[in-house]
Amino acid sequence: MAAKKKRDKEYYRQRLEIEFPAAYADFLAGKISSVMKAAQIVGIAHTPTCLSIMQREWKKADPKERVAFVAWIRSLAPAPKPSATASGPAPIVDADRKLLPSAKAEIKRIMDIRSLTSGDVVAELRLDKLDGSLGMALHRNTRISPDMIRELTDWVARHRAP
Repeated sequence: MAAKKKRDKEYYRQRLEIEFPAAYADFLAGKISSVMKAAQIVGIAHTPTCLSIMQREWKKADPKERVAFVAWIRSLAPAPKPSATASGPAPIVDADRKLLPSAKAEIKRIMDIRSLTSGDVVAELRLDKLDGSLGMALHRNTRISPDMIRELTDWVARHRAP
């Protein structure tokens, strides 16, 4: 395996001097505070994101630290919302307006029992029968419109098995 290449200030200083003389001149003139900042500005060095730092540190953590970290993350998560209650039907989409797996299964079950296509369901929802968004959402996990969500939620509730 080849040795990892050294990417230090000297490496970036040389690249700036050769490839980006204007940025190097700005660094020498004091307009840019450091070689690394100049390298980041011209795009030859990257600033680590919080996510990349966490991923790197996760790899270094021992099993006890990982368990403790996961427990801490779970303690920060909001409490799960109750499902269907007397206040209304269960949600059928996630926060990204994509159908939940349970909703997909229920919609497909109803469609199979009634021998419906997604176009037939859309027509029953009193929406444009040529609207392919329901079929796309069922098969390709795409988003659906707020109008479709509202109508489909009521449709599923009406046709759900008792």
